Amino acid sequence: MTSGTTTCPSLVYHFSDDVIAAICKKHPEAAGIYTDSLIYKFRTLAEIIAHLDSPVEQQMAFYLLKLVQENGNASMNQTVFSKYIGTSRITVNKIIQKWKQKGYIELHKREIVIIDFDKIRAIASNPHVD
Repeated sequence: MTSGTTTCPSLVYHFSDDVIAAICKKHPEAAGIYTDSLIYKFRTLAEIIAHLDSPVEQQMAFYLLKLVQENGNASMNQTVFSKYIGTSRITVNKIIQKWKQKGYIELHKREIVIIDFDKIRAIASNPHVD
């Protein structure tokens, strides 16, 4: 069992082990795609675990970059983002306002738009960069 939250309307499909085996037998390239997907998920989980003890600002920068890399945008409100990284909405708001004031990001409706990727990358790798 698992749970998840999406930032846009989504469909979730469940494939049993037997169905996966049948798909891979009929389409051998599917096994490689499935394996690549699992490896990607494990790497992502390892990155998440590595950032658990990081300062909130560093986590926010890392996940903001990850969202933009994977989805092309960071379309979510502050409440969802705060739940995503496990902190309060107030903390997220303070950091977003700080970044906005410094010109690192802009807000457009529910989307955080990165203006200065270099600064956000620097924060993601070293929280003391400002």
